[in-house]
Amino acid sequence: MIFFLKNLRLIKKKYFFIILFLFIILPISAKNFLSSKIKIFIKKSYYSNCNIKEINHIPSSSTIIAGHLYKNNNKDVDYINKKLITFLSENIHKIENIIFSGDIFNEPSKSKWQKLYKQFGVKKRIFISPGNHDIGLNNDDFYLIFKNSKLFYKEFPYKIYASGYEIIIEDSISNRWLISQKTKDLINTKTLRNPSILVRHNIPVKNFLFLANSHFGKSKNLPNLKTLNNVIDKEIIIVSGDSGNGSHLPRFFCSKRGKVTYIINGLGGFKKDSLVILHKKNLYKYEL
Repeated sequence: MIFFLKNLRLIKKKYFFIILFLFIILPISAKNFLSSKIKIFIKKSYYSNCNIKEINHIPSSSTIIAGHLYKNNNKDVDYINKKLITFLSENIHKIENIIFSGDIFNEPSKSKWQKLYKQFGVKKRIFISPGNHDIGLNNDDFYLIFKNSKLFYKEFPYKIYASGYEIIIEDSISNRWLISQKTKDLINTKTLRNPSILVRHNIPVKNFLFLANSHFGKSKNLPNLKTLNNVIDKEIIIVSGDSGNGSHLPRFFCSKRGKVTYIINGLGGFKKDSLVILHKKNLYKYEL
């Protein structure tokens, strides 16, 4: 309740009386639960400042970015999100590239990587920024299974060019959420063309940790917004796929701070689960 009162000026007027009424009538346990959700709501409202256009169709030759794929109706599934499978199957002829931003499977296996490759990788280029569920942390078995699959492209980080964007794909798990020096060098190189995107699983700054599905494997030295902005020499969009695993977490969050635009999303099997769509140097939001 104290947090609520201190941050009244940040709460939209239309929600003020609803929140106040709920705090009055609810029991203490429910108030504590509601308070945690209000904190996230207020922080999201404070940081969100992007104007990303939403589309309801997939343009031809698009690139799709999706993260946290193993949830369906907020339950773990043996493969990947069913709505995403339907979406990819129906639009595969319009899709040029598929980028998965981590946590593809709840429990990875050789057969699952093979199935994913045969289902979509034979037809389209698939690039993967692995999550903790995909390669674990210091788990050689999981990493080798992924590395020996046909969906392992090459050693991280690497660059691709797709839909008008120069895109860097990174393994943030092995670097404990930190942006590696090799990745920073790729971002800051004079040859990196604009617009440019960094795709990774984990959120790269501590300011947005409240949006993360978990803090597993996180470094204690995660930078803040100002620190990261100071080591990046040019404009870049960072897309992180480690969110969405809960109705209170964002289906799609965007905030521009200095030279860096942060997009954070992930599928959880909820309404308004959203993908990032790239097409001809434009970035869109698409609801499944």
